[in-house]
Amino acid sequence: MTPPTRLTLSDGRTAGHLLSQPTGPVTQRSVRTALRELADVVHAQPERRSWAILGELDPPDELDVHDALEMTRWVVSHDELGRLAVRLDIAQVICVGTSRAMHGLHQGAVMEGSWGSEAVLVSGPKEALDILDAQLGQDDVVLVMGGRELRLAESFGAGGVSKGEDF
Repeated sequence: MTPPTRLTLSDGRTAGHLLSQPTGPVTQRSVRTALRELADVVHAQPERRSWAILGELDPPDELDVHDALEMTRWVVSHDELGRLAVRLDIAQVICVGTSRAMHGLHQGAVMEGSWGSEAVLVSGPKEALDILDAQLGQDDVVLVMGGRELRLAESFGAGGVSKGEDF
């Protein structure tokens, strides 16, 4: 097993533990599974705080962006992920992107009961990194997932990272 993956912050500090993004397309199912894994890891050790940094899913090949009903379903699928994150008691949800789908994810978290800065919407990975720089704790666990187009995992150095043996 590899040692735990630590995040290096802009001031050189290392903090938090990074869960790896599963390989393959980022779908609603893969994000649901990853959020449940994050919740299991953190709830087993209450001194840890959970972070979910989420970008828009990879769109299915058959998604017709000109079909209003399909696009509404696409947004609702993101809304459901925001709601799930709150139900799983994920402490911090950072929604990365400005699309309608990402607004849906943020709205889902807020409507499910996240308040204050527990769920935030930022325009890009830089703003998400800034939040982590300011708030990430030593024992926090971070999940970073987003579709290939956003390259969110690469922004956090998360490509191909393993979870480490302390999980």
